[in-house]
Amino acid sequence: MEEEQTESFSEEPATEGAHKLPPVPSLWPLILGYLGLVALPFLAAFIIGIGVAFLDPHLVQSGGKLDSHKLSDVVTKNILVLLFEQIFMWAGMLLSVLFVSNHYKIAWRELVVWKIRWRKDIPLALLIYLTAAIGGGIYLKLFQQLTHTVANNLGNSSTVLQPHSRWNWVFAIITILFAPVIEEIFFRGLAFYVIAARFGSTVAILASALLFALAHFQTTLAATESTVGVIFVLGVVFGFARSKTNRLGTTLLAHVLFNTIAVIVIYK
Repeated sequence: MEEEQTESFSEEPATEGAHKLPPVPSLWPLILGYLGLVALPFLAAFIIGIGVAFLDPHLVQSGGKLDSHKLSDVVTKNILVLLFEQIFMWAGMLLSVLFVSNHYKIAWRELVVWKIRWRKDIPLALLIYLTAAIGGGIYLKLFQQLTHTVANNLGNSSTVLQPHSRWNWVFAIITILFAPVIEEIFFRGLAFYVIAARFGSTVAILASALLFALAHFQTTLAATESTVGVIFVLGVVFGFARSKTNRLGTTLLAHVLFNTIAVIVIYK
C-alpha cells in the first residue's frame, strides 16, 4: 500500500530499476550513513588537530602544554582542516548510497532517481528557490522577533569566509557545486526513498528535511537555531518537489541556486 501511495504521489512513474528494490528497505544504511556524516568530520578534525599540535611550535606554551585556544582555532577555522572535514563528511553519505546500490545490485543513479529534465527543471528550480527563500525568510523574521536575536550568517562555511581570503574560491566551489550534489544524493535520494518506502511520502518529506537541517547544526555558528530552522524549511520545499517530480534534477538545480545566492551574499 505504501508503495502505491508513493508512486501515485509522483508526477512520473517509478524508474525501471526501482522495481528491483524491496518495498520496505532496511533503515541501517541510512542510519550508518547519517552517523558517518556526523562523526567522521570530528574524527578528521581530531586526527589533524593532533598532527598540527606536533608540527606547529606556536601551539606550545612555555610550560610545554598545548594552547587549547589556538588549537581550537586551527581545528575550526583552518582551511585545510575544514576541507578534510568536508571530505570525511561526504564519505559518510556516499558510502551508504554505494552500499545500498551494491547490496541490491542496482545502479546508484536509479537508486536516488538521478534524472535531470533541463527544460522542465530549470523553471521549476527557480520556483522552488523563490518558495524556499520566502518561507525561510518568514521563519527567520519570526524567529528573530520571538528570540530578539540577529542572524547574519547561514551555512557551514560562512564562519570561515573572509572578505579578502585567497581561499574563498575553494569554499565557493565546494558550496555551489559539490555540497548540493552530494547532499541531494543522500537526503532527497537515499534518505527520502528509504523513509517513504516505510512510512509514506509525507513522513519522508518532514524526516529528510529534519535530517538535512540537523546536519548543518554547529556550535561555532552564531544563532545556529535560526540556521537549522531555515534549512529545515528549505528541506521541506525540496522534499515536496522531489516527491512530485520523482527525480533529483529539480531540487539539485534549486539547491545550487540557493547556495550560489548565499555565497554572493556572504562575499558581499
